[in-house]
Amino acid sequence: MAAEEPQPPRTAKELKSTIKIQPAVGIPGVLAGPKPHVDSPFVQHLITTGKPNWKLATPEMKTKYRAYQKILIGIPVLFICSYVLVRRLNGESTKQMQKGEIAEDGTLIYWDENKIMEVERNTWSYKLFGPDYFQEGRTSRTIGKPLAIKPDDDD
Repeated sequence: MAAEEPQPPRTAKELKSTIKIQPAVGIPGVLAGPKPHVDSPFVQHLITTGKPNWKLATPEMKTKYRAYQKILIGIPVLFICSYVLVRRLNGESTKQMQKGEIAEDGTLIYWDENKIMEVERNTWSYKLFGPDYFQEGRTSRTIGKPLAIKPDDDD
């Protein structure tokens, strides 16, 4: 049994397909691409008055501009949310917890740590994402230690 001789590498011209795709005959505008909207009444009204009349726009045009609006609105929302999350992860910002309540007579009633954690466990963010170990600078090492509840008086 003779060993096969190695074949020289094929060139790009040899690998190129010989099949040519022809557009269907008799279909107008196949090679022209999408028809521009310059002839539409919406564009003509926009050019003459300078104000868009969306009742004259085609459904495709409305869909296209709604998509542009959603993208442009989403960009600032993305940046703001990213900024807040990065600050939280870097420890520059912490989630504030409710530490007490105001009584009917206007006095402040401070809670103990168990009540604070009970109220925190009933929040929608705790139920959705679980415990937040970065709140108030707390980590897994400091949970169980007393929490400074009352503000310090500098009097």
